[in-house]
Amino acid sequence: MSGNGRSNRVEQREKQEFAIQSGIPVPAKRGGSTYPWAEMLDGDSIFVACGDGEQRQMQRRVYVNGRQWLKKNRPKAKIVTRVESKGVRVWLLEA
Repeated sequence: MSGNGRSNRVEQREKQEFAIQSGIPVPAKRGGSTYPWAEMLDGDSIFVACGDGEQRQMQRRVYVNGRQWLKKNRPKAKIVTRVESKGVRVWLLEA
């Protein structure tokens, strides 16, 4: 037995048998965004509810998600976020 744990894993992998299966459908691609960016018009806003103390984290998450979507689909638009008492308000603004 070799002192190298990696070679043991490689040997184990080589000995593993695989069953070949046919007719298994490929899962559908997860599409779309969690948020309704495509349906929003200039000046529209959404409210994303979250627990107390989670607003800043949610604000960042929604902002990043929105920027990624807009970069691909509406590059001149921008996202504006504000923390509110029970969540985060997010606006979509056309530049």
